[in-house]
Amino acid sequence: MADENAAAKAGGAETKPGMSPMMMAVAASVVTGALILGGGGYFLKKQMSELKASLAPGALALSGTAKAGESEEAALLYQVLDEFVVNLANPGANRYLKTGITLGYSATDEPKGKGGEESGKAAPFKDKEPILRDAIIAVLTSKTTADLATLAGKEAFKQEILKAAQEANPKAKYKAVYLTSFTMQ
Repeated sequence: MADENAAAKAGGAETKPGMSPMMMAVAASVVTGALILGGGGYFLKKQMSELKASLAPGALALSGTAKAGESEEAALLYQVLDEFVVNLANPGANRYLKTGITLGYSATDEPKGKGGEESGKAAPFKDKEPILRDAIIAVLTSKTTADLATLAGKEAFKQEILKAAQEANPKAKYKAVYLTSFTMQ
């Protein structure tokens, strides 16, 4: 009997009840991973809420002046354009930009329907959209990834889009450009 216990221990086949070292390592890894993910999620949520609180409303939009006593964003209506996917002007490399653009314009600039009442349509300048998209595509395709890599570059980019939109549709009197999505590859 003693020979059997010695042989079993020598062969590595120990018959103790409980968790094996491998199971303990897996359990410890799972608990550690859960703690890390939970802590990281909490930290990220806290940082995002602080960032949102620190930004003034409309701080990321390029916009003109608002009327006295009136919030700029409250005074704007929005023209949402279909997403743009274009080749960028990088020499010797195929680089792409996929972006969503929304234009803000003054509520007083909205076109009137028949009889003088407001049209109430979702896209009051829909008839000018092909001309507007063409002007914006000309701006988009003239840029390189270096032009758009920084916040200052994106702000200059939005100013160029605003100018091109105003030239393409002067009746709209666009006041703001919002990048609703932005991916370069």
